[in-house]
Amino acid sequence: MAFFVVCISSLLIISISWYVFQLLAARRRKLPPGPTPLPFIGNLLDVASELPHRSLARLARRHGPLMTVRLGMLVAVVASSPSTAREVLQTHNGSLTGRSPPDAWLALGHAANSVFVIPPGRMWRALRRIGTEHLLSARQLDGTRLRPVLRDAVLDLVRRVSGMAVAGRPVEVGRAAFASMMDLQWRAMFSAGLDDAAAQALHDAAREAVALSLKPNVSDFFPALAAADLQGVRRRFGRRLAIVYQMIDEQIERRMRKRPETGGGSSGEKDLLDVMLDMSGQGKDDGVVIVNREVIRTFLTVSEARELLYSDFVRAYTVTKTSLVEIQVNDGVGD
Repeated sequence: MAFFVVCISSLLIISISWYVFQLLAARRRKLPPGPTPLPFIGNLLDVASELPHRSLARLARRHGPLMTVRLGMLVAVVASSPSTAREVLQTHNGSLTGRSPPDAWLALGHAANSVFVIPPGRMWRALRRIGTEHLLSARQLDGTRLRPVLRDAVLDLVRRVSGMAVAGRPVEVGRAAFASMMDLQWRAMFSAGLDDAAAQALHDAAREAVALSLKPNVSDFFPALAAADLQGVRRRFGRRLAIVYQMIDEQIERRMRKRPETGGGSSGEKDLLDVMLDMSGQGKDDGVVIVNREVIRTFLTVSEARELLYSDFVRAYTVTKTSLVEIQVNDGVGD
């Protein structure tokens, strides 16, 4: 009994000490104002009382468009207006890089090579340059290789919507938008399309993986418990991610078998996979960063996940016009 009392007393003292330390640290760091946190759990009850975007909007009306909330051990600064979000994402974009990834992203070493979360160093700059020069540049988008791909993606979207309209079926805007963007992204990366079965498998795996990475997770709120993965989020995320990795690995292996026949590259203009395989064959990107299989498939997976987030935004905006849905995406490849 005495041991139990000592443990409870110690836990209470630690919680109160942590609470006081957080308040003092907030004053020193000059964080934006926010709701008063409770010991140990912070503002979890304020955010979990209803849907997160509604509870954050309610708190923003009280504390302003830029506020600080504490979710367990996690300190988060929330921008809840378009002007504030623009200021954060454009003017202070550098401060967002290198942030701690969701615990789920640690599965299969995904976070170690993700341009979303790696710190702004040589590897981040190299991956950013790959994206801007070989996937998102105006020269690539207006080039002879991607222009037909863009046209086909738009026509395919029109055909999908027209087919549903003729059949009298409701149009799932999010699914249709993602299918078109996924096909466009896949062709830009691999110069090959997806059949219906592969497209459905990729869609389901990517959607479930993104949903798991956004799910409230005890491991994110209390990093000391992350190793236990109490909710199993990291394990489930890893299983979905393995499906996407397998599909990308199949494309890599197919291209690797064809490269000797084409003199080490594609017969026409190089796609993103060719560029990364050339860097992998050289061992390094201009002597800066090693580009291996893990880097390639993580970079390509992040591109697919970004398209899914964008399509989800389109779906959410279409379903409800009365609520403002803001998705902050730091993709690390745009300015």
